[in-house]
Order: sequence, then structure tokens, then C-alpha cells
Amino acid sequence: MRIAFVKREKAGFRRMIAVRTTAMLLALASVGMIFWFYGADPVEVYREIFLGAFGTKTGVSEVIVKLIPLLLCGVGLSLVFKGQIWNIGAEG
Repeated sequence: MRIAFVKREKAGFRRMIAVRTTAMLLALASVGMIFWFYGADPVEVYREIFLGAFGTKTGVSEVIVKLIPLLLCGVGLSLVFKGQIWNIGAEG
């Protein structure tokens, strides 16, 4: 049996949005099932998470404080990976 690699067509914009939206909804649903399994109302839990993060000025500022280092790391890594110049730090 021989494996053949076939280049697939580039996905359209609508398909990319649909895949990402479906992935997000499935993730929320699966975590919601875990909340429900432990006896919590998933909608209430998600509401509290959202209000805790964006319900007050303090919450928004804390989100921004936590976001900036992660964003800088992501941008730096994307540049390095795009240029294919990375080092995992292993000897030899």
C-alpha cells in the first residue's frame, strides 16, 4: 500500500469561519457538560466568567495586563516560526 500526498484546495473564507465557530461552540459545549456533571449551571458559570473579566474597569484592566505578555510572546514566536529560525536549546 502506497501513501500519496495530495495538495488540497485552499479553504474559502466562509469555510474557515465556519470551522473556527464550530470548534469554539464544541469547546464551550464540552466544558459546559463538565460543569453540568459537577452540578453547576453552565450558562451561569459562563456568565460569571464573562462578568468577572469584563464587568468592571478593574476586570478589564486585569485582562489587559495578562494579555500583553501573551500577545508579545505570540507575535515573537510567529515571526520566528515564519522565518524558520528557532532553537530548542538541545546540545548536539
